[in-house]
Amino acid sequence: MTSCNNTEANLASLPTELLLVILSPLPTNSLLPVASVSHRFHALVLRLLHQRLATAAGLDNHTLILECYHPSVKLFAGQLYCTSLGTDGLTDASSDSANCDTPVGKIARLGSVYTRFRPQHKPPGRVVSRRYRAGDIPGSRTHPSSASRQQQEVGDGGLVTDTVSLEAFEEFSQLCTVTNLVKIGPLRGLFVSIVEVGDGMIRVWRDWLAQQAAAGRANSSEIDQSSTVRAGLPDRADQPLNPTDDPSILWVNNSNNSVGIKFSVTERKWQRDTPVLFASEQEVAVSYQIHFEELLIKTSRLLLRLEQSHVMEQNQSGKAVVFGTFG
Repeated sequence: MTSCNNTEANLASLPTELLLVILSPLPTNSLLPVASVSHRFHALVLRLLHQRLATAAGLDNHTLILECYHPSVKLFAGQLYCTSLGTDGLTDASSDSANCDTPVGKIARLGSVYTRFRPQHKPPGRVVSRRYRAGDIPGSRTHPSSASRQQQEVGDGGLVTDTVSLEAFEEFSQLCTVTNLVKIGPLRGLFVSIVEVGDGMIRVWRDWLAQQAAAGRANSSEIDQSSTVRAGLPDRADQPLNPTDDPSILWVNNSNNSVGIKFSVTERKWQRDTPVLFASEQEVAVSYQIHFEELLIKTSRLLLRLEQSHVMEQNQSGKAVVFGTFG
């Protein structure tokens, strides 16, 4: 019993810098239980966790790839490359104080922080030219000009746009959503590692599309009255502090709110005659354009996937994963 007390006393007597060196190699899942040892260890873990979350928010030389498509176009859907827009609630001044007994925040609060990304077709540092596959003729379902799949960028650095159409009998549409964290190799098409961040479905309801389109029209009229230019970017001042309270965000699988996409919606108008038998707008075919404003991912989830990617990279011993079309 005396030896245990001496061990605890010796461990507590170590300087802060040495304790940080001892704790730093621990993976996050092993580091978190150490926070319950004492107030001092809680502050040390909190400091290390904050630094790791800040690194994860910057992706640490990795690339975030999003695939979001209707199930009918799975074979033709392209990839979207995500660039960071920042992390709300995560400050960069966690290590300003030399006294680690002063907490820089709460671990639970850091665990609920989200990092925002802008999906774009253009890979980081590369210019991509669109190539058509055989059979992609104007008017076909797989042609980029087709109404069933019009994913494009509007304006300079604008938003990626897709089209969601509902027949008269359909109440919702679905989007397959896959998010991967990859380490791009030295050559095009080579991935040193690839880790899944999220995989699931987003259900897009008819009522939600109508509500978001109406909200977009209302915002546009207010902006016109105030003569404010948005330049294609979302108004961050109007966003709720908690992303889970934002109705414009749809969450993958609608479960733990770990991965979500913020959309803006505009209705696609066309000339049509409404038959007398149609009693309401719910019974007619509609079409909307959805604009990918932001991809939101819990920063703690990014951190765990980033650590998994580092482990894979070390275990592969120089091997790479090749993606492409051959033959």
